[in-house]
Amino acid sequence: MFPKLRIDRTTLFYYITHILGCILAFTLILIAFLTQKAEKDTIGDFEINLSTPFVILFYVSASFLLVAIGIGYLAQKLSDKPSLWILYCILLSLISLIMLTASISSYSKAVSNEAPKFLKHTMEFYVKGHSGSKKWDNLHRKFECCGTKGYQDWQDVQFGRTSLRVPQSCCRPPNNTDDYCGLNALPHDPNANDRIYARVGMNRNTFSS
Repeated sequence: MFPKLRIDRTTLFYYITHILGCILAFTLILIAFLTQKAEKDTIGDFEINLSTPFVILFYVSASFLLVAIGIGYLAQKLSDKPSLWILYCILLSLISLIMLTASISSYSKAVSNEAPKFLKHTMEFYVKGHSGSKKWDNLHRKFECCGTKGYQDWQDVQFGRTSLRVPQSCCRPPNNTDDYCGLNALPHDPNANDRIYARVGMNRNTFSS
């Protein structure tokens, strides 16, 4: 018979806390990675890097949390080192502060809807056939959208104001082979949806309005 392993409640509480802390730390790392990947897969070509501060805060939080867990474990084993408990509490406080900052930052960006604003700014430099403009063409085709909030966004930039058209990449198949399919779509065309991606907002997988 194996001897029964007895763990007092306090020790058990600490073990559970350490395990949950590790789970939380790796969850933060996963969230940061997926957030960065989501931006890269959607508007990564534009190199706006909106998620970078958020991602850094989460990676730092996860690192501090893992360090705090290690210190907490040592403090538990070395009961004659109260300074370790003090350091443990300080690190947990820093993590809480960082998480609060990250939450406020992500909320403010969600409210201000920064992605469409940054993207719309890049529309101003659109020139048909220009290598840099291919980013917008790729975005239109990939997510079946036109502009940030709708095709009429192009009316607010030089390309649309001067040509009264939207990029050919906004055209639905089979119209996308027609060089004139986006002509006269601006400022408003009641039949635009028959030829171009005229619905409001981007695909649900992008930063929509």
